[in-house]
This record gives sequence, C-alpha cells and structure tokens, in this order.
Amino acid sequence: MTIKKALFLGAQILKKITDVSFLESEILLAKVLNLSRSKLYTSENLILSLEQQHEYQKLLEERTTGKPLAYIINKKDFWNISLDINKNVLIPRSETELLVEEILNRTSEKERKVVLDLGTGSGAIAISLAYERSNWQIIGSDKSIAALDIARKNALKYKLSNISFEQGDWFEPFQDKLFDVIVSNPPYIKSSDPHFNGEIRFEPIIALDGGKQGMDKLSGIIRNAPRYLGKNSLLIVEHGYNQAKEVYALFELSGFKQIDILQDLAGLERATLGYLS
Repeated sequence: MTIKKALFLGAQILKKITDVSFLESEILLAKVLNLSRSKLYTSENLILSLEQQHEYQKLLEERTTGKPLAYIINKKDFWNISLDINKNVLIPRSETELLVEEILNRTSEKERKVVLDLGTGSGAIAISLAYERSNWQIIGSDKSIAALDIARKNALKYKLSNISFEQGDWFEPFQDKLFDVIVSNPPYIKSSDPHFNGEIRFEPIIALDGGKQGMDKLSGIIRNAPRYLGKNSLLIVEHGYNQAKEVYALFELSGFKQIDILQDLAGLERATLGYLS
C-alpha cells in the first residue's frame, strides 16, 4: 500500500467520527512513518511495510472509538508551543488561549510579575506565559502528581528558567504568598452534562467536573483569590458559555473591580477577569 492510498483509505474510515477526516489521516500516518505531513506528499508513492500498515490501522481503529486525536499522537499545539500530553491531563483547547492573550495584552512587557496558574494540567497556560515573558516568575500548581510530571516535562523542553510547579489542592501550597496575576481554567462542566458520554469521557474527570451546577471550583477560586492577590492585581478564569452572569456576580461579591466578560473566537462568553486594588 502506498502513502497516497493509505491516506485515502484512512480518510474514508474516519469520516464517521470527524469532519476533518483527511487531515486526521495525514496526522496519524505521519506519526506512524515519523514524517512531516508535507513530506507525505513528496513521498506519496512510497510503499508502507506490513508493520507500518498494521500500526496505521491500529491508530485508525483507536480514533473510531472516539478517542481524541491528541491522546493518540500524545501532542497538542497551544499558543506558540507544542505540548506533550497523555490521559492524565486535559487536552488544551484553543479557547483557553484567550486567557494567555488577555494577560499579555493587559500587562507591560517591562513589568515584573509573579503569576499563579491554578490547576495547570499539562502546563499550557503557565508555559505559554513563561515563554512570552522571561522576566516573570510563573508558578503552576495541580493536585495531580501525574499531571505535574507532564507539565515539568513540557517546561523542560523549552528550557525555561522562570517557571516552577507546586503540588497541592488549589491554594493549599501558597498560604503566605501573594501574586500579581492568578489565572485558572478549572473544572466547570455540570456533573450531569451529557457531554461526559462523548469524547471528553477519555479525559480526566477531575479536570472537567465542576459539581452539580458546574460552579464548585469556580466559586472557590473566586472567593479565595483576594487572600492571595497583591495590590493592583488581576484574576482571570475560564468558564462555561452560560456561566458568565453567575461568575460576574461572584467577582463583585469578592471585591473585584473593572470586571470584564471576555468572548472567544466563536463569540461565546468564555472567561471573566477583574482587578483588585
């Protein structure tokens, strides 16, 4: 079987699971052959070995079960970096890049900041900020030791000296520390949400389940954050598209000013931020 034929057959198989079946067939075959996607097209008449065909078929079958592509190739691009991931961490989403963008846009590159990324997972937010602001001190925290192993591996890949990680439940490791910025993409999906029967069933539930109303972790972070924020500081959190009103109210009750609800590229209310004077 040639590369050209393998791509065509793979795309046909993946049609039932994704709208970008040809793209995903390229990504899976590139992984099997250890080639770039562009190289596939300059080598389309190359014949796959039986071992390569079997490996490709195995990956296609995994994908047809609904297993996310990122977990099959163990990679996910985010912001300006490429992250190693596995089943122990949430797959970073493009909408979460909004948090990174807003923090960078609302601060001066010359200002020194101490930033806490709560529930860092793969380290996506923390590493992106450390990569962009070498003069900042970035701390990522997570309850999961397995997740922190991945985050540290990702940070090491970029040889970042301005980032560290702490293990613990939310603010637990930081009783005597103040931050200039606290950012978090916490679990915010309702426990009863039918999406748990879809592709997200492959992701760690601890990173997704926000309780009965989806607000358990969000509420705790917003209410407790003022104890860990210094003067003229910023809190920004991601939340569900239908949670903005409730999150805004929590920001107000917790003493935040200049509160702003942020929309993602789809026009959905995806994050809220506020300042503490």
